[in-house]
Amino acid sequence: FPTRRSSDLDFPSVDWVIQVDCPEDVPTYVHRVGRTARYKADGKSIIFIAPSEEKFVTKLKNKGINLNRIYVILVTI
Repeated sequence: FPTRRSSDLDFPSVDWVIQVDCPEDVPTYVHRVGRTARYKADGKSIIFIAPSEEKFVTKLKNKGINLNRIYVILVTI
């Protein structure tokens, strides 16, 4: 059977991308988020960044990618 690469897949009805791991670089981030925004369509993305990955936020800002920060409080019982 023929195989398909992930870059060959298109999901036109996807409007959110949720990233639970920090991409290795900005182009990978943009590629992932690009799955939501297609020709004349807006897309949304949320990314979870650990404190040790804060430098990645700076890299995104340096490329003109603006983020809205949401703080999450973890509670263990």
